[in-house]
Amino acid sequence: MKAKKAAILIVSGIALIYCLYVGIRNVFRYNAFRLEYKSTQEEYMKVLEKNHHIKKELQEMASNDYWEKRAKQDLGLIKKGERVIKLH
Repeated sequence: MKAKKAAILIVSGIALIYCLYVGIRNVFRYNAFRLEYKSTQEEYMKVLEKNHHIKKELQEMASNDYWEKRAKQDLGLIKKGERVIKLH
């Protein structure tokens, strides 16, 4: 009878240790997945923001005012009758 109780106790102890091991391992896995999810979510938000800026710039490029402004800024071009005042 004592041998039977000892065997049940040993099996129960092994089952408990195994459950604790699985539980702790799953906690670590969960934390790793949570960090990966957070990182991916932050990256996604950055990509959305960049996409928004690119779409905005594309809309601006559809106007002649945008290209006139770029020509003046980047190439230093002026229209007839305009004066350029440079301040240093």
